[in-house]
Amino acid sequence: SLATTLGVRVISLDRPGFGLSARPKRGEFSESDSPYDVLEQARIVIELCAFLGVERVLFVGHADGCLVAMRAATEAEEMTPLEDASLEKKSGSGSNKVRVAGLALLGADARLDAAVPAPVRLLLNTKLGEKMLRPLLRTEMGEVANRRAWFDRSKLNGETLRLYQLPLCVEGWDSALMEAARTRQKMTQRDISVALEALKDTPTLMVTGADDVVAPPTRAIAVAAELRRCALKILPRCGHLPHEESPRALLEALRPFVLETLQRGRGRASLLEEP
Repeated sequence: SLATTLGVRVISLDRPGFGLSARPKRGEFSESDSPYDVLEQARIVIELCAFLGVERVLFVGHADGCLVAMRAATEAEEMTPLEDASLEKKSGSGSNKVRVAGLALLGADARLDAAVPAPVRLLLNTKLGEKMLRPLLRTEMGEVANRRAWFDRSKLNGETLRLYQLPLCVEGWDSALMEAARTRQKMTQRDISVALEALKDTPTLMVTGADDVVAPPTRAIAVAAELRRCALKILPRCGHLPHEESPRALLEALRPFVLETLQRGRGRASLLEEP
């Protein structure tokens, strides 16, 4: 909808461990560059932009993806990705520097304990705990979390639930989620504060559902207060998934911000959606 109504280029991806992306197993990567780590995922996003010839980008993140979008925005100015000349040649771009036009954060929550609850953190650190988590994760991912995420549960029909459960058929779905949760344990609230400080002058739009019980609006308001150039939109009768439950209202919230932000600079304007 963004691409067709606004005439912008939209790139959507399944970041490692989510959607239908690959699920590398422990032992296939070093602990220092885990593909499930927020910083490493941010670098993957930046390198994808450079590979595709994107010169200016507006990052969009949802929930946990907001952390990746924020890190990508802070790292983009520091990184010169695609040092491999063959990759740069494939990208068709004369410059591999990615400039950040702005950020749109949906259902953001700056509290790390909300992303990985304390009981889950304890279970992650034992073999027995891992075995206990697998069935819990399948139930949580398949039913419970999705129902909590919607305000109007009548919209959450069997077909929608089936599509949400599809990633649970990918080999290694459970171990990938646990690896992602482990990497979050390395982050601190200071890391979040540092990122917000670095982004305080970046044009930002925050969108949250008025009835979001997963990341309540009060938390989005607290994050917005840390940013000087941040607009906040609260969608009525909407839960944690505005792009699913209230797509028209979300599009109306994004429309003016995307157009104004991307028109501020010159060159090829693109938007990357980070689910």
